[in-house]
Amino acid sequence: MKKIGLITFHRPVNFGAALQSVALFKTIESQGAACEIIDYINLSFEKAYKPFKLSQITSIKSFLWSVARFPGENRKNKKFKRFVQRNASLTKPLHTA
Repeated sequence: MKKIGLITFHRPVNFGAALQSVALFKTIESQGAACEIIDYINLSFEKAYKPFKLSQITSIKSFLWSVARFPGENRKNKKFKRFVQRNASLTKPLHTA
């Protein structure tokens, strides 16, 4: 059986990218190959998709907006990660240097 490793844009909270990654994963597996998504972590992407960004807080209004949005964004991030973990096989996380 062939083993295939995919490197995709699956970690940042982007549902289109996640759906594409999972669809490709399932298609490869349906063809009879063992497939894993390489869990590559790019720290700059991780920072860009955080639900609470201190660098974007420039006023009291933006701080309150961020605090109000945090619970919903955090919940969305958890659901997103759960979706990818349930629907695809991931390797151990690989970090950038």
